[in-house]
Amino acid sequence: MTNLWVIKRSPRFLLITILVTFIIISIAIATFTLIYRGNINGGCSMLDGSIGQRVNFDGELLKRSDIFFTIPNYVTSALIQEYGASWVAWGFLPISSGSMNYSYYVNLVQQLHEAGVKFQARIEWDVVWEGMKQFSSNFQDAASIGFDGEPLTFPWTRGHLVFCSHNPLFQNYLKFQIDMALKGKPDSIMFDSQTSTPLTYTWGGCFCNYCMADFREYLKKHYTESELQDLGIDNIETFNYHDFLVEKGWDAAKYNNAVKKWPNDIPLAEQYRKFQIEYLNSLLKELINYTKAKAGYPIAISTSSPIIEKWSVMHGARSIYLPEINFYTLEVPHHANSREIPEDVILYYKFAEALNRPLVLTAIPNPDWLTIYRERRVNLVRAWIAQAYAYGANFMVPYHMWAYDENGNHYWYKCNPGDYDYIYRFIRNNAKLFDGYDSISHVGLLYSHTAYRSGSNTIWNVCVELTRENIPFRLVISGDDWWPKYFNKTELETLDAIILTSDKNYLDPAQKAILDEMSAKTVDWPNRTRLFQLLPKEITVEGASNIIVVPRVNRNNNSAPFILHLLNHNYDPSTDTIIEQRNFDLIIKNTLFDSNITKAVLYEPCHTPIELKIQKNADSVKIMVPHLGFWGIIKLEHG
Repeated sequence: MTNLWVIKRSPRFLLITILVTFIIISIAIATFTLIYRGNINGGCSMLDGSIGQRVNFDGELLKRSDIFFTIPNYVTSALIQEYGASWVAWGFLPISSGSMNYSYYVNLVQQLHEAGVKFQARIEWDVVWEGMKQFSSNFQDAASIGFDGEPLTFPWTRGHLVFCSHNPLFQNYLKFQIDMALKGKPDSIMFDSQTSTPLTYTWGGCFCNYCMADFREYLKKHYTESELQDLGIDNIETFNYHDFLVEKGWDAAKYNNAVKKWPNDIPLAEQYRKFQIEYLNSLLKELINYTKAKAGYPIAISTSSPIIEKWSVMHGARSIYLPEINFYTLEVPHHANSREIPEDVILYYKFAEALNRPLVLTAIPNPDWLTIYRERRVNLVRAWIAQAYAYGANFMVPYHMWAYDENGNHYWYKCNPGDYDYIYRFIRNNAKLFDGYDSISHVGLLYSHTAYRSGSNTIWNVCVELTRENIPFRLVISGDDWWPKYFNKTELETLDAIILTSDKNYLDPAQKAILDEMSAKTVDWPNRTRLFQLLPKEITVEGASNIIVVPRVNRNNNSAPFILHLLNHNYDPSTDTIIEQRNFDLIIKNTLFDSNITKAVLYEPCHTPIELKIQKNADSVKIMVPHLGFWGIIKLEHG
């Protein structure tokens, strides 16, 4: 295939390119049109849908129907057409591989823009070994240091140093990357800050001189002399956290074992974790301001720092909630080694919704892409893609995905034609079913950030239970000084029911008082009887199991159709197949959309849209679904 950045050459070269492309497409048609279009587990024709149709951008930063590729080196003009790509994200810079040849990068971004594709440049925190060596001969001075005084290295790039976010040399390198990225005039800058210094806490760091000095200043700023003495600090002017721990009997082995758990009994652990994330927030804010001042044009800001994570060790210790972040570009665990469709991932989508920020995501290298690489579970990945788009997120095209194993060996999962391309074309060709749509729910689920930081995973379990029972919900956020986002009475008054868990015990007095005022609406989970007294079940599936229904509305257009995404979670891991469901009914209460449903049309990948039979009742409408592959979308007309 012709690389995108070399297609603009002489007229003779262009003519040859067109002829070769025509031959390739002809062969593709002959080869792939025989693929069975109705097989939900086998994909459909390579050329299903409208190849090459560009969707014009209307000034909106990011659309629900946008298609993201990663790693621009592998993106070709043919791939852009086959998948309907509109973005290239996670864009490596030449310096990541030690190259200073930025003319190649500038031409690449220009070619993408000419093809109607937006570009996101990546500012590295981890894959910086070659770049730092080029940037400074003193690169080793910026290393993060473990409790034993030795430099830390990344487990997925053996021998490569972890560089400390507090070190001025590394901060200058981050700004150097920004300067180089802006040469190409990207549409977005993504700070890959998930691997910044807060992450090193789990590896026994960081105890470099800069971290020790900055932590001392942090304590001086946030605690009185009396409070410091209560913490065991007699002289803050000479305080060194590492020496403080050594005096209390801690050594490297004991410390490195303790940081693998949270909560733990390490002195000042809570203060140190909070210091690290607050410092990262301030550094990112500085880098964002630097980027915008240098760019001289509107540029979108993104980060890879997780909005939440089930990883029990971190629990918010590397999460970024800056208002300057325009959207998130994340690696999200999908538990591929469990060989199940992961429903707890939905909590990420709910957080993005609560933050009112778009979420662009992929799975994580290990174990997700490693499992997919080894076992070729194409249908499991199809379910991931469908679930993300159903909840308003954008799952990046799994075309060339990096993985690594326990020994640090690297692999690349490469999909085949017909695996996923038809799904992404389905999304682009039916953009009106996605763009402008948000979730709708009349139930709130309380989330306490303090409970989460204290090690509670209750929110994950309840999220999965509500999802499986088709109870639409949105998060009610109770923040704290780590994340100062708090619900208010006005927000709660828009809900019919508020689900509470044991996490309510972590609320501060002000938030608890508001909930007490709303006691007529609160439900202690799992009291389903009380929930359905407050709000009768609004979505019921009859005649099939493991069907997740996701309702969405266009809040900017009251006359726009309502949408129901149907996710088929009947996955058989022994054969990597999703079992087709036939002849089942949906019962939708009138209260869900508060409107009269007049028509229902089912859209599925590889199928022609069909009108569904509906039966209206006094308080609901029954929608009869004849078949469902791995994903379907019902468009509901109303009046």
